[in-house]
Amino acid sequence: MAKLKGLDDKSSMNSMVSGETIKMILFFLIAVFTLTITIFRDNLAPISNDDLYSSDYQAVFLTNGQVYFGDVTDERSDVVILEDIYYLQINKNIQSQDPNEAATEVPDISLIKLGEELHGPEDQMIINKEQVLFIENLKSDSDVVKAIQSN
Repeated sequence: MAKLKGLDDKSSMNSMVSGETIKMILFFLIAVFTLTITIFRDNLAPISNDDLYSSDYQAVFLTNGQVYFGDVTDERSDVVILEDIYYLQINKNIQSQDPNEAATEVPDISLIKLGEELHGPEDQMIINKEQVLFIENLKSDSDVVKAIQSN
C-alpha cells in the first residue's frame, strides 16, 4: 500500500491544521476590525466642517420646505448645528392698477434674522439630520449673503 506524501508524519498534519487555524483567526480578526471601522468611521476620523463648507454661509433645505441660511458650525452623525440664522418670509400683497383688471399677487420677500420672534429663540438651531434634504454653500456675492452682511 502506498503512502501519500506529507501524510506519513503526524507532526506535519498538525502543523497544517494549526497553520489553517491561524489563517482563519487572522481572517476573522481583520473582518471584525474592518466592520468596526466602517460602523464608527464618523467618530474616528470626522471630516472637518472647514473641508465641507468652504464659504461663510450655507443654505440648509429641510424636508418641510423651509430653508434656513446661516453658518453650519458643526455636523455630527445625527444633527447639524446652524448659527447666525436667517430665513425668508414671504408676504403676498394683492395689487391691481385698474379696478376692471384681475388682481395680481406681488410677493414681498424679506430676510428675517432668527431671534426676533415672539418666543425669543437663541441664534442657534440643532437640526435633526433626518429633516435635512441637502446643504449648499453660498457664494460671497449672492443676494442672500449681501443682505446678511448689510444687517
